[in-house]
This record gives sequence, C-alpha cells and structure tokens, in this order.
Amino acid sequence: MDMTAPSLSLRSPFIKRFGILSLFIFLSVLAFSQKPGHIFPQGEAGKDYNITDAKGKRQGPWIRVYGNNPKALLYKGQFKDGQPIGEWEWYYVTGELMTKMNHVKGEEITDNITYYETGSLMSEGRFVLKNIDGKPKRCREGLWKLYDRKGTLIAEENYTDSLLNGACRYYFPSGKLLAIFPYKMGLKDGPFVEYYESGKKMREGTYVVESFDGEFTSWNENGTIDFQGKYVKGVKEGTWHHYNSKGRIELSVLYKNGTETKRKYVNGTFKEYYDSGIPKSEYTYTEGEKDGPFTEWYDIGNFVQVPASKEDMELGITQREKLEGTQVKMQGDYVEGKLEGEVIYYNEKGLVSKVEVYEAGVLKK
Repeated sequence: MDMTAPSLSLRSPFIKRFGILSLFIFLSVLAFSQKPGHIFPQGEAGKDYNITDAKGKRQGPWIRVYGNNPKALLYKGQFKDGQPIGEWEWYYVTGELMTKMNHVKGEEITDNITYYETGSLMSEGRFVLKNIDGKPKRCREGLWKLYDRKGTLIAEENYTDSLLNGACRYYFPSGKLLAIFPYKMGLKDGPFVEYYESGKKMREGTYVVESFDGEFTSWNENGTIDFQGKYVKGVKEGTWHHYNSKGRIELSVLYKNGTETKRKYVNGTFKEYYDSGIPKSEYTYTEGEKDGPFTEWYDIGNFVQVPASKEDMELGITQREKLEGTQVKMQGDYVEGKLEGEVIYYNEKGLVSKVEVYEAGVLKK
C-alpha cells in the first residue's frame, strides 16, 4: 500500500485559483496601505498621462513630483485644452493629502479644502484669480472656515481680495463663541463683542480704523460690569466708572485726551502711594463719603530683598521684596463723611505728637 501523502501539481486548478486570489488580496492590501501621494497613475508618462497635444496644450491626467523626491507626488489632476478642470489633489512630500482643489472655473475660481498631515481638516474656502496692482494674484474670497488640529472649527472669516472684510467669528476649542470682530478691507472697523466660554459677554465696544472709539464696557465672568466708559480715537475720554462685585460703582476716573485728571472714590477701601512706591494713605468710602478707619503714612521706608518662602521656592521664586521702616503719620475713623472719635498724629520717629477727639466731625478736645 502506498503510504505517501497525495500531492497537488502547481498546475492544478486549485493552486491556480488560490494563487490568483492571494495575489489579488496582497496587491489590494498594498495599494490600500500606500499613501495617496505615493500612488502614481498607471501607464507611461507622455503616453498615458502628462500629454500635450499638437497645439502644445495639456490634455488629460497630469502629475508633478517633488524636485527633491521624484517618488513623491506634488499634485495630480486633469487638463482640458490647457485649462485645469475638476478636482485636483495636492500632497505633502510624506504622501498625505494636503489640499483638494476644485476648479470651478479653470484657474480663475477654485474651491479649496486643506488638511493637516494627520488628515484632520485645516481650512476650506474659495480662491479667485484677480489683478492686484497690475499683477495676477490668487485671492481669498468670501467665507473661509479654519479648524484646529482636532478638526474643531475655530474661525469663520470673510475676505475680499485676501483682506478680512465683514463680520468674522472666532470660537473656543469647545466650540463656544469667543468673539465677533468687524473688518473693512483688513482693518477692524465697527462694533465688536468678546465672550467668556460660559457664553456671557466679556467686552463690547466699537473700532474705527483699528482704534477703540465710542462706548466701551467690560464685564466680570459672573455677569456684573467691571468698568465702562468712552474712547475717542483710541484714548479714554470723560468719566470712566469701575464697579465692585455687587454691581455698585467703586471708583470714577475723569480723563482728558487719555490722561487722568481726577478720580473719585465711591465704594470700597482704597490705597494711594507715593512715587517711591511707599503707601501714602488708605481710606474706606461708602457712596462717595469717607466711612470707616483711615491711615496716612510718611514717605519713609525701604524695599529690601528677603528669602522666598518654601512655596515660592517650589515655583522657582528665590527672593521677595519687602517694605521696611515705614511710619504712620495719622490715623482715625470717619462715619458718614465726618471724623468720629480719636485722631492720632505721629512724628517721623513714631512718637505721638497730638491727639484730637471729634464728634460728628466737630473737634471737641
């Protein structure tokens, strides 16, 4: 009895079928794994693609490779009578798709979609070939959308001749609206709004040729007004009001041509300083009147460097500045705008030089 295992001829129908199927699968996987910028059209250049007719016009499929890497496509597309038509693909030298360019009207109008090397969307919009300063230039035109590397929309910008023109919207990475800025031929011009990520307003005002002009308001994240006032040609003008966390006016400042000319404390505790940086006074106000304890200092003292705390050292801070040698000049109390109780005066050595006693603003002793 013949105990040898049966063998199949390499010419048997089974082997032929199995070999053809394996080859097909192998070639399919190979083609699928190749990057699009490394897949060349079938045939021979000058015969099957990159063809020029008798009139010297490009016809049919065309490609171009990178000069420093002939195995990497720069672009791939179609020509008809010398004009690009349909959708073209442009590639990174590494082979990833960079841009899809749809020729709406030859080279005059193209709609472009651009990608990051990772494949996520980068931008989309239209180019129009225009004559700018006597030279042809491909200009961004109309609405353009911009995306971050995660594919999240971060901007919607409007263009005319590649200049920002019209309302432009910007977004947080979360997708929430960040700001709306108005443009006129590349310059901010018109009312604008900026937002916190919560959706509440952060700032609102008006631009005139890149400068603030008109009413301006800034809000805290909790929705209360932080400060508001008016700009004239980019500088503060008139009275500006600053508010506390409860929405009450804290401080009013009068400006002329951008220079502070007067300030009025309304609600809160305020500290003023000498030019040296040493504290000058500290008063508390309620509805514009002094109300509460106050202190005034002499312009005496020095700033010295002291070793930082352990917490500071962990943040990389090795030294802190500390004020030493200051001296109180006088201190006391106000009640509803009037001195009340003892007001103590000190000399520069810190010794009491005088004590006055007031009742409802009247000196009694």
